[in-house]
Parts: sequence; structure tokens; C-alpha cells
Amino acid sequence: MEEINEVLILLSKNKVRQIEVITNEVEGREAASRYRAFYNLLVEGAIKTDEEGAAWLGVSANSRKYLRFKNEFKKRLYNTILFIDVNLPHFNEVQRAYYICVQKTAVLKTLKGRGAILSPVGIAKGILPIAEKFGFYDILIETLKIVKNYYSVHLGDSRKFSYYSQLMWKYHELYHAELLAVDGFQEIQSLSINSAANGQEIHELAKKVLARLDGHGKSADTINYLMSVGLIKVYEKMSINDWSGTIASCRSALEALRSKPFVSGIMKNAFLHQMAAAHLMLGQYETAREASAAALQNTPEGGHNWFKGMEVYLQIVFHEGRYEDAWKAYKQAARQPQFALLAPPSREPWNIYQAYLALLTSLKKITLSPRETGGLKKFRLGKFLNEVPIFSKDKRGLNIPILIIQSLFLLSERRYDDFEDHIECLRKYRSRHFSENNEHFRTECFVRMLQRTVKGDFVRKKVEPRTTLLLQRMRNRPLSLANQTHEIEVVPYERQWEWVLEMLE
Repeated sequence: MEEINEVLILLSKNKVRQIEVITNEVEGREAASRYRAFYNLLVEGAIKTDEEGAAWLGVSANSRKYLRFKNEFKKRLYNTILFIDVNLPHFNEVQRAYYICVQKTAVLKTLKGRGAILSPVGIAKGILPIAEKFGFYDILIETLKIVKNYYSVHLGDSRKFSYYSQLMWKYHELYHAELLAVDGFQEIQSLSINSAANGQEIHELAKKVLARLDGHGKSADTINYLMSVGLIKVYEKMSINDWSGTIASCRSALEALRSKPFVSGIMKNAFLHQMAAAHLMLGQYETAREASAAALQNTPEGGHNWFKGMEVYLQIVFHEGRYEDAWKAYKQAARQPQFALLAPPSREPWNIYQAYLALLTSLKKITLSPRETGGLKKFRLGKFLNEVPIFSKDKRGLNIPILIIQSLFLLSERRYDDFEDHIECLRKYRSRHFSENNEHFRTECFVRMLQRTVKGDFVRKKVEPRTTLLLQRMRNRPLSLANQTHEIEVVPYERQWEWVLEMLE
């Protein structure tokens, strides 16, 4: 009872206020609190802005009443986080263990901060076997500090102090290696996201980071260390378009992780997705599909990561020319209840895929049932352009397929005047944003080819001779994963050009 009495004394000195949280609705109550009602409306998407939230309260968004309500709501929301039920089925074993450790660590730190001695040590000893089992090294270090301090200062037990001290420094070394590896990976990511960085720069940085980490590889083989080092090696190969090397690095990382318990599907997918993309770059479509399918098996259907995995699969089958498989995959995704709830940046690629599927149907490249064909025939170009406002305003490249598909629709519908106007807009866009030496070289060639359909009076016999050289130059420049051209070219431009020529017949 000593530990319990210690906590009771602490609480009697520090009065417990009412715990203010976003409570669950309780049967028998007339209505949920206004904070719970506000929470429900936010979750349902009925309130999306401060203006809408303030209107629900009957005040203006800049009023003191709304600001007080919003601050109080945030306080209750943060308090609620500590009471999340981690026993729900959507938490896996590792997540459940981590949140339990975090909650208990928060309690022991609070107790220790208020002068308690026995209870923090008791909680810390309860955390240690869980944190050791799952490799939560940051939590291990925090708890071991408390335990070794207890045996040193309060009991003077040098034997136990020495044991826990050695244990803490052992985990400190592993945690330090993890931090170095994660920091190195993030350094590479920060450079790769910058469009001004070229592949060679990323490659050289990856080599330097791996050299820095070389001394830790013999002692550190934790999951986070292996993940980070594995991804750095993938970047090193991928940045210079070494697809075979990329695949080998992915396989090596997966093999290293295979011996570790509690490796999540998301961790495996980090490498499976890169393997699929690398096989795609090599034109090894069947192997790419196998890697993509393996990644999808690791992910619950309908979640964010599942939709990203389906995007990878769609990219593969579009490039392979398996358009009916692309339609089946799109249909499977669109039927998910969560599909309608995707955030706009996540939804826009799917709108582009739908546009290509609609075009392929009109060109009779896909054989569908009458009902499915009718559904795609309802596709409207104007509505599509309104549904992709983010990418259409983006100048980094992902707006390109929107501009391209618009051109192809106008051409397929023989709206030659509109096509000519659109090509003029494309010409101006190309002159502002493209150069033959940048990452959009293939798109530069394809846009020039589309321009020459106008100069050839939309007659195939006139157009083909004018575009032969550009077509050859485009074929000589392969797709690049590092520059996302596999995403920009939903279908390889060579195949899209075949469609154009068919439209001109």
C-alpha cells in the first residue's frame, strides 16, 4: 500500500479538477455536450472552417466567445488523447504497446515531478519489459534514468545501480545510432524534395551519409536503424536511375527486416513500392505487379496506405497497356466508402485516372459492359477540370497529365478550333516551364508533336513526317522515377502518340 498511499497524499495536496475531455455520448442523457456536438460535426465534415464553426455557435469567427470556445475545445481534445482506448481492433500489437508505454511514462514523470519516489519506480519497472520487447529506446532511457536513480540515491544499492546503468548506456548507444540513421535519411529527403536538386547531388549525399553510418552498422541492427539505412541505399541507387541496384537494395533491406519481430506491413511496403516502381522502369511489368500486389496484402483495404498502393498498381497496368485491369482497379477503389472522403490532393490522381479511362473507352481500347460504358460516357471534360484545381495550379509537373488529357479529348471529339487554342496555351506553358535539358524532356517532345498536328492540318500523312525526329528523340530518353515522369505519363507518350495518329486517320 505504500505506493498507493504516496499517490493519495500527492493528490490530496494537489486537488484534482474535473477532467475535461470530449466524452462519449452516454445513453440516458438528454443530449451530448456542445463540445461533443461540435466534435461530431467536425468529424462528419459538416463544419470545415472557423466561419462555419462560429455560425453554428451563432457568433462571428473573430468574436471573443468563439475564440474562448475554440481554445476550450482544443484543451478538451488534447486531454482526450490520453484516454484513447488502445484495445480497439484497429490498433496492432506494436501500436498498443507504444501508447500504453507513453501513457504510463506521462504518469510516472508527473509523479516524480511532484516528489513521489516509490510509485514512479514501480511504474518504470512495469514499462521496462514492454519497451525492451518492442525496442522503444527513447522510453527505455527515460524509465531507466528513474530506476537507476532510485537504487543510487535512495537505496545505495551499487550492484543494482550498476546493472541498470549499464543497461541504460547500452540502449542509449542503440538509440543514438537510430537517431543518426533517421537524421541522415531526413537530410536526403529534404534535398530530394527540392526540385532544384539533381539526381547526382542526391546520390553523392547518400554515399556520404552511408559512410558516416558505417561505424554503427556492426552494433546497431534495430528496426528503425535498418529501415533508415535501407531507404538511404535505395535513394543512392534510385537517384541515378540504377533500377537493378534499387531492386537489390530493396531486397537486401527486406531480408534484414525479415529476422526482426514486429515489422509492420507499412515498413515492408516502403521497399515493396520502390521495387514495383523500379521494375516498372525496367519494363518488367509482371514482376512489378507482383511487388505491388504483395504491398497491397500488407494493407487493410480502404485505408490511406491502401489507396496509395492502388495508385502504384494503376501506374503499372496503365504503362503495361492492361487498360481493363486499370478499370477494374479503379472500380474497386471507387466503390470503397472512404473513396468519397479522400482529401483533394489524394483524390486528384484518381480523377486523372478516370479521365484516361473515359478516353480509352471512347477510343474503344476497353471493352466494358453497357452499364459501365454508360457510366464513363457521362464523363465531362469541364467537370473534370473543375475537380483538379490543385494539380492544375501546380507548376512542379503533376499538372501536365491534366493538360495532356484535355488536348486528347479535344482531338478525339474533332474540336479542332478548341484544340488549336489549347495547343497555343500549351506552347506558352512549355516556353515558360520546360527546357530540353530538364526533367520534362519527354513531355517537351510530346507537346511539340501535338503542336505539329495543327501544322499538318490534322492529316496523318502530313503529321507523321513532321514528328518522326521528335518521336525518336523521346524514345531515346527513358522514363525517370527520380523525376516522377512515371506518374506524369499516366500512359507512356509513345502509346498516347499512337492514339493521336489513329484519331487523325
